Amino acid sequence: MVYVLLMVVVAFPMVHLEVFLGIGWTMLYVNLASCLNCVANVVHCAFYLFYSFSSTLPWNACKNSWNDASCYEKDYRNVPCFRVNVTLARKYSSHNYTGEDALAIHSASAGGGTVIVPGAEYETMQSACVNGTQTSTEQFLLKKVLRLSSGIEDMGDLHPDMLLLISLCCLGEFLSILKGVRSYAKAKRFHSLSTRGRPQLAMGTTWMSFALLFTLLLSSVVQRGSIRGVSAFLYPDWSKLIDIATWRAASQQLLFSMDLALGVLTGYGSYKPFDWPLSIWSGPDFCFSFFSGCMVFALYGHATVLYDVDFDDLVTSAIPSGMARVPENERWEIVKLYFKGTSLRKIAVATGRTLKTVNRIKRI
Repeated sequence: MVYVLLMVVVAFPMVHLEVFLGIGWTMLYVNLASCLNCVANVVHCAFYLFYSFSSTLPWNACKNSWNDASCYEKDYRNVPCFRVNVTLARKYSSHNYTGEDALAIHSASAGGGTVIVPGAEYETMQSACVNGTQTSTEQFLLKKVLRLSSGIEDMGDLHPDMLLLISLCCLGEFLSILKGVRSYAKAKRFHSLSTRGRPQLAMGTTWMSFALLFTLLLSSVVQRGSIRGVSAFLYPDWSKLIDIATWRAASQQLLFSMDLALGVLTGYGSYKPFDWPLSIWSGPDFCFSFFSGCMVFALYGHATVLYDVDFDDLVTSAIPSGMARVPENERWEIVKLYFKGTSLRKIAVATGRTLKTVNRIKRI
């Protein structure tokens, strides 16, 4: 709901803002900062993609060199001990247990109050729970991918594998825009820019991206519990409208998905006929964001049913956890990471190259 509202009152007006004069150099500098930030996301995707070519995905197990004693493999059978009270409180919060072995437990999920649960079930879960505090997915992200240091004062060590990936990703982006927008179109395989003035679906979007998106969407919605996630995505929680974080997240998604005020429309518009309908850019972008949200929340719902947890418990590992039990999940991970890793930041780099060329021509 917030996204749709911002699309009308923010996106459409800002599409025409970019034709104003005097903001070209600002766009160029913002593009540079954006590219430096987004290259980290592309490198992380490449890192995950490299490990996806193994027979067993390493973030699904605790048998790796970076795992420690606090690691546990996320499964509906592996309930960490610190979540026993939360799990039972969620199960019996709507109807307190009234049997002979009734037991009162305290849980923050019950608003800080007490919930009556079966004593036998509580004892069973306590005896079978695991003493881990971090899932294997979280430890792979924190200890293998991000390799977080103790603080900002600790710069950490230089990691050759990450340095190599950064170099390869930057080289790939450089080669894809080496000869301008034409070489970028060839790199993306399926190019929707029209060279004869016909308005295609959208500037910069690709048929390959839509094909991969719908492939991932279909593989997600057929999983058990996916309807629960899609319903949570489609039915708004009106109470969230008073939370400023909701508006900030929707604004970030809107502005970055449409590349507003970054010069992308101006740069690629220079390759189009003057009367090309600019408003046709917004429709496919909205559809792409909408179906991407459906795909992600379908995996959210699958993970909540698979592990018997709430959506709030899947903040850091929702998609890897949801994909963990999908049949042939290694292949789907490769498709997903390729789809995510072919970032549109190449568009931003190409835009910077175009704006720089235009400025040089104007000086001449």
